[in-house]
Amino acid sequence: MDADIVIAGGGLNGNSLALAAAQAGLSVIVVDPKPDAGGASFDGRSTALALTSQRLLSAIGVWPTLAGVARGMQARGRDLALLGLLVTPQDLGQQRVVRFLRRRVVRIAVFLHF
Repeated sequence: MDADIVIAGGGLNGNSLALAAAQAGLSVIVVDPKPDAGGASFDGRSTALALTSQRLLSAIGVWPTLAGVARGMQARGRDLALLGLLVTPQDLGQQRVVRFLRRRVVRIAVFLHF
């Protein structure tokens, strides 16, 4: 196998990076120890997507697919800091700073854009 980039890990970050690289014209191989790293197996966990993650998914064309099913959370900046999320004053003006989605839904949405 030959590729411009080899990515270790087929989770949300690895698959998003793979999609961004492929959209930039690079050949990509994603290596993951799980036999079904891409998607069909059940993953009942949820993930919280901060505004920066939403922006990344928008940049690679995935967020419009997810925005309608994401559950929003509004919180004050102090509350978000307690969660370990860094936000700017401009972010606090957004309608929803953090959105929750099932990981499986995010992974499938990323794969649909390949």
